[in-house]
Amino acid sequence: MAKSMSASNIFGKFAILSIVLGFYFTFLVEGFTGFRGTRNLLLLLGTLLFLAKVLTGGRLIIQKDYLIYSLLSLPILIFSLPLWHSLSEVNVYVSLITSIIVISSDYAYFKKALITLSYLLLILAAYEYFTKTYIFVVQRETQSGIISLDPKLFGGFVGIFRAKGLFEGPLALAQYAIGLAFLFKSNLRMVLVACALAFFANGRLGMIVCFLVLGIYFLEKYGVLNLIKSKKGLKIFVGAVLGLILAGSFFIDEKALKRLQSVANIQDSGNSARLIYWKKGLDMFAEYDFWNQLLGNSGFYRYKVGNSAENGWLMLLLDNGIIGFMYYFTPLLLITYLSVQKKTYHFAYMFLLFLCMMIQTFHLGASANLLYWIIIYSFYLQLKGKQRYEVG
Repeated sequence: MAKSMSASNIFGKFAILSIVLGFYFTFLVEGFTGFRGTRNLLLLLGTLLFLAKVLTGGRLIIQKDYLIYSLLSLPILIFSLPLWHSLSEVNVYVSLITSIIVISSDYAYFKKALITLSYLLLILAAYEYFTKTYIFVVQRETQSGIISLDPKLFGGFVGIFRAKGLFEGPLALAQYAIGLAFLFKSNLRMVLVACALAFFANGRLGMIVCFLVLGIYFLEKYGVLNLIKSKKGLKIFVGAVLGLILAGSFFIDEKALKRLQSVANIQDSGNSARLIYWKKGLDMFAEYDFWNQLLGNSGFYRYKVGNSAENGWLMLLLDNGIIGFMYYFTPLLLITYLSVQKKTYHFAYMFLLFLCMMIQTFHLGASANLLYWIIIYSFYLQLKGKQRYEVG
């Protein structure tokens, strides 16, 4: 029995490694070889290894409420498929099954793998930022032809360099930084790593959110009055702020600073375009029939407009309907309610996550989507206590 359990643990760890490699190294392989199937192959391998863990008698430890809620995504997906234009956003539901695999296989090991990955990303992003070169570049086919996702495309034309690390582009790195800050909100070192990743990616939302998480960390750990009274806390806080100011003044150039300042300027070309996409999205949703409004029409908006609506909540309505929207929104309401009830700071993180979804399609990237649900699980576990369901 001991050998069987030992084998199951090994299968579980390798399942997690396979999934992490599939999510975060697929573009590296594509950049050097042109092969785009790495993610699907490694996710399939991870699923098979997970099944091997189950068949060798491994225990699957996961919060029961989360397990039931995640499995509800399957019947919703099945009923939605006949109404959809394409399967381009199928990860909205499929990633929940992936989250079940990594959580129940070995949640602690998965978080350790993310920490190791984050340090690697930090090294790669710093290298790209200071050398002004990408480690690899991938190409994408667009309506105007094949384009290279190179530094010029992501900011070079206006004199700004944005690092991307192992991702397709800098936006994905900034989204990862946001997810990392949320997931490890009580780990000062990892929050600082998240701030650095957002900085190297020159992600406006990423920098703002990660630095706000850093501020909430000190409020949560020491409280406002206790922070002022605590010499240790005050020293850490002042040191962190001064370090960030010095680093910013040394590394952030005038163009990058102007880009950051434009985040709330509605006259900025990027922000005005976002408002146009929002209006088109709302108009399109109003024209949906009853069933499409209920279950969405995945891929249709992007097919018609050629872009996302630049709003995660609006894209959920368009792609997944009212049911898909509420499926993602309900956990935020639940965690906010539990947070207020238990007088914790989780509600502040949920508010930030809500804003992230308002400004970006945080849920559409496969890896960002997985982090979304891992964050939800982590917060729910913290608020409900460590009551987990064991299978096997």
